[in-house]
Amino acid sequence: CEGVMSVLQQRIRLELLGGFRIILPGQEPMELPPHQNNLLLAYLALNPHKKHTREELGVLFWGDSESSRQSLRQALYTLRRQLVDAGQESESILQTNNLTISLAVDHIETDLALFEEYTRQGICQSQTQLALEYLEGAYTLYRGSLLAGYSAEWLDEERNRVEALFERLCGALMERLEQSGEIGEAIQVGNRLVQVNPLLEQTYLALIRLHALQGKTPTLLFWRERLKRMLREEFGTSPSVEM
Repeated sequence: CEGVMSVLQQRIRLELLGGFRIILPGQEPMELPPHQNNLLLAYLALNPHKKHTREELGVLFWGDSESSRQSLRQALYTLRRQLVDAGQESESILQTNNLTISLAVDHIETDLALFEEYTRQGICQSQTQLALEYLEGAYTLYRGSLLAGYSAEWLDEERNRVEALFERLCGALMERLEQSGEIGEAIQVGNRLVQVNPLLEQTYLALIRLHALQGKTPTLLFWRERLKRMLREEFGTSPSVEM
């Protein structure tokens, strides 16, 4: 492996974390605002190796109606025009025939796929330094929630899955940073995780422990009281361990 953050040149990059944007080779990132056509492209990017039937996509995005296939054709036409206007051949992203639609996986990469792979590699690594390299790579890729700003019923479950993976990543990264003596960096990860999900007791307990290691009693007491308040207000319970 020649560095876990290496990126294949000349690939088109779709970034799904923290919004939706496309990066064409040699160009600056282009934001893709919430729109049904862009949501269709995002859905294909979430399942890049799957060939979707036109009927499946039509029903999912426009309902079971006679006009759904026409709406799908119009959405694909618009996406192709956007690519051509950006100086890119549409076939470099979309592969279509009369029955199915898919992404051109040989020309596409997504930040989500890299995030998932780096997280998996980082958690599985036995060597702390190599684990840190993967975990920090995944941590950097997570710009925010999956397709932030977009809304769809099918998106909620996938968004929750990715957020749960980010929570697991942060826990592993905090542990590895603590093992390496990088207490301040571990605290920064914990602070971000609390912002993403303020209801995880283990994050508060980790921050309390880390601040204790630094000898920062006032900050330790702040997190202790914040944990007690969160558990009382949200769950009607007390901390699961003595503090």
